[in-house]
Amino acid sequence: MPRYPLFSTLLKGISTTSCILQMPMLLWEKSQRERYSEMKKVTWFYLNGCPYCRKAEQAYEALTAANPAYQNVVTERIEENAHPEIADRYDYYFVPSFFTEEEKVYEAARTDGYEEILAGLKKALDTALAD
Repeated sequence: MPRYPLFSTLLKGISTTSCILQMPMLLWEKSQRERYSEMKKVTWFYLNGCPYCRKAEQAYEALTAANPAYQNVVTERIEENAHPEIADRYDYYFVPSFFTEEEKVYEAARTDGYEEILAGLKKALDTALAD
């Protein structure tokens, strides 16, 4: 009879190698969660089919490629038509709009191009990383 029957039952079919390889990853993930738990979250409002929102997606890809630290910022993307109850709690008119801890950092305007959207998103990500 195994010394720890419940533990043996839980691990049945899992190789020792698998457990050894997964344990450091689980510990790393925990330390990463703790490290970034104090970081501010960026709330990002968008609409499906919005050309400005597509530019924001392109800007996000460019910014995270240029600065991998931005990948660690938690971004909550909210499609405003799908979640009007959340969108109604925020003060904005145009999308994309970026908030850090419910404070508006950037709201697109009809005249904004890619560069303005990129600058607004960068400001939101930098604000989240700063604290």
